[in-house]
Amino acid sequence: MDGSFIPLIAGLAGALIGGASSVATILISALFENKRHLNRLAYEAALQDHETACELAQHGGPMTIAPLTSYIHFHVGYMKLIHKGNLSTEGLDALRAERDQLFQRHSTSKE
Repeated sequence: MDGSFIPLIAGLAGALIGGASSVATILISALFENKRHLNRLAYEAALQDHETACELAQHGGPMTIAPLTSYIHFHVGYMKLIHKGNLSTEGLDALRAERDQLFQRHSTSKE
């Protein structure tokens, strides 16, 4: 084998490695951006849910309001089910049961 092929092979290998690392970086970045977006949606939904519960309580609705963290926990769990593609009746029932347990444990009475 002639020695002139060594730089050519090294250049090709370097280009392949550089291209693969670029694609891997883009995929990882997209994955984390998607996760960040789902969490932002969950936090916004939880905040809106909590504000609605507070407004209902002020206008004679339910007399107990769970803390915001309970709402966040529920909505993050909901987004995880969506992200995993596991949005089934069983998964939602388990999440609701967990939410109800959290609401009972951490709810504060309106005085």
